[in-house]
Formats: sequence, C-alpha cells, structure tokens
Amino acid sequence: FQSIFFSLRLKHINSCTTSSPLFSSPKIVLSLKPDKGTSASPWIKLSFRDGMRDKFYKILNDALSTKAWLKNDTSSTKKGFSTKTAGIRGLIELEKKRTKAAETEVDQAFQDLDVLISKAGKMVDLAKKCADGMAARSDVKTEESDRFKVMLADIGMLSPVTRKSAGTKYHEQLARQLADFMQTRLSGTGDVITLPDVFCLFNRARGTEMVSPEDLHNACQLLEALQLPIRFRRFDSNVKVVQDKSHSDTKMSQKIAEIVKASGFISAIDLSQKLGISLLLATQHLQTAEAQKILCRDQSRDGTNFFPNLFLENA
Repeated sequence: FQSIFFSLRLKHINSCTTSSPLFSSPKIVLSLKPDKGTSASPWIKLSFRDGMRDKFYKILNDALSTKAWLKNDTSSTKKGFSTKTAGIRGLIELEKKRTKAAETEVDQAFQDLDVLISKAGKMVDLAKKCADGMAARSDVKTEESDRFKVMLADIGMLSPVTRKSAGTKYHEQLARQLADFMQTRLSGTGDVITLPDVFCLFNRARGTEMVSPEDLHNACQLLEALQLPIRFRRFDSNVKVVQDKSHSDTKMSQKIAEIVKASGFISAIDLSQKLGISLLLATQHLQTAEAQKILCRDQSRDGTNFFPNLFLENA
C-alpha cells in the first residue's frame, strides 16, 4: 500500500463549505478559483473520519479569512517541501505546535511567578529591617518615616492578626493593627475615610488573610475604648467612617467654606474632586457644614449646589 500526498495553495481556494451526507462521512467542499478564460468553477471534496472535519474546517476558514498566505515569511532560511507540512496533516501538526508553544509559555510564566513570590518574602523582610532602623534613628524626618511606612504597608503585612493566633483577643489586636495601618493613610483623605474603603485597603494589604465585614466592624467599635489614634464614627445619615482622633468637623466645614467662597458655589462632585475624596464622603461633609449653618443649599433641575450662608454673615 502506498500513500499519495498532494498540496494546494490557499490562494487558489475561493471558499469552503461543510457537507454532512446521510450515509457517508462528513465532508468539506473547496470551491477553487477558475482558470483564466473559463467560467466553470472547479471544486474538491475532502472526506473526514474520527470527527476531525469541524476542527480542520475552523483552521482552514481562519486561514482563508485572514489571508495567511499574504503574510511575509520572517524565517531567515527557506524550508523545503515536506509531506509532513502539507495538506490536512500539515495543518493539524501546525495547530499542535501552536498549542504546545502556548503551554510552554504558560509554564514559564508560572515559573517566573514562583520565583517572584519566593523573592517577595525576602524583599518584605528587608523593608521591615529598614523600617526598624529608621525608627531607631533620631535624625530621620517624620515625613520621610511616614512615607516609608506607607510603602511598607503597600507591600503587605508581614504578620496579619488572625483569629487562630490572637484567640479571644482577636478583635482587640485587629483594632490595634488597623490603627497602625490607617494612621498614615488618613492624611491623604482629609482625615476621614468611609468604612467600605477601609475594608478594601485593609484586606488588600492582608493578602490571603482577609477579615470579614463583621469582624472589621467589631474591631472599629473598640478603637476609642483602646485609646487608639483613630476613631470609628456613624453619621446621622448612617454613613460609617474611620477618622483621625484630631479630626474636627468645624475645621473641615471652614475649609469647605473657603473653597465655596472662592468659586461662588460648589456641588458634591466638585468637592470630591478638589479634596480627592469619595462622593459619599463629600456629600456628608457638605451636609455637616449645612447643619452648622455655614452653607446653604439650592436644589433645582440642575442638581444640588451649596452656597455661603449670607443670612448668617449679614445678621
């Protein structure tokens, strides 16, 4: 028995369709481009077994739609003809090579990730040693020390408090760790941050040792009792926040009043952009300033804007 092979350039194929006869194997019909001077369109019918028809049809159809034969050959050496790269067998082998190459790239990527993870622990240990060294030195500026602590926290917590390690004092130790974590971050949020934002930042730094919303809420309620530098607060609108111990609503309202005087009026969206805080928090600050009679609101079809309280100033 002798095998016979033939090849057909893709540029000679006009279109391809599938055919599924009732009493024979699945087929693909190749409609070829006619020769010059003839009107008849020649065709070739390919027969398949073992369910390979659909896979081959997809590969061939993709090659025809992208006109793969027009792409430049980037190889420096010209390969000779081989029956292993021709016809159906060649296309299947090419697909196998592509799949294998993709699997190799994925394996290499995960190997690089494992190396990165193994080195990450060493880098965190080194950063911790640097932080301890800065804390022991008296000539290091407070601003530089705080900035380095933030960078260290962004890398992740070295020893996050867990229920297993803390036991019955889990919420107390969690509150202390939360205070250390949030103290340097509150300065960039106007000394106040909403509880959902705290939940996201805190769990991001903890990595896989995440805390539940309930545990975080219980820990926040212990902040004042433990005399920690941050406080938990619930506004009248039921908005829950964590704020710095030194935060003052009056000072924040006066700061907002100065912004409003400079611009004439302000909306919650504009205030959130100017202060770099969430829209929810900006709305709460404006409502607090209104309750203190520092601002007045104007509601219209254009939205809600806040103005300086001229009634109080002219009284």
